Amino acid sequence: MTTTASRQRRLLLCLLVVATLATAAFATTASAAATPVPFYHQDTDVGPADPQPCTGSTDGTAIDNVTVRGHSVDNADGTFHEFEYVTQDVREDWADGTYLIAQIVGPISFNINATGTATFSGAQQQPGAALYSPSGQILGYFEIVTEFHGTFVNGVPPSLTSQFRIVRSPC
Repeated sequence: MTTTASRQRRLLLCLLVVATLATAAFATTASAAATPVPFYHQDTDVGPADPQPCTGSTDGTAIDNVTVRGHSVDNADGTFHEFEYVTQDVREDWADGTYLIAQIVGPISFNINATGTATFSGAQQQPGAALYSPSGQILGYFEIVTEFHGTFVNGVPPSLTSQFRIVRSPC
């Protein structure tokens, strides 16, 4: 898990889906002031692997199963607040047979106003992602931290900043 555009695209895709669902929930429940509306969404993203943490190889595949649970609170003034808990179950397989398994979890919370502008921030961490040899032997553990902040204007993300860090690596 390194700082890569592919990981940022996956997170952005998930957040775009959630923002769309939240807008739909808002439109159908705008008359209910301060009433929580629960939601649940799952999505799977398959793409190229991030660089292998020890060798740098990018020849492989990444699968990211994203689960979003939470609720939206609609307010009488037309605004609403999103409370989400995002779990990413990640597996990356490289051509040399090594693979990484990680579960990255964390909260996201953001506001959306009546004109469709939203900002959000969050942090996720995975304190024991394991890198495995082709035979299944653990080669080492990683500490992964993800922090992000973004803004949507009328459903379009003109701003998304992310920081993906491997805090500790066996390499």
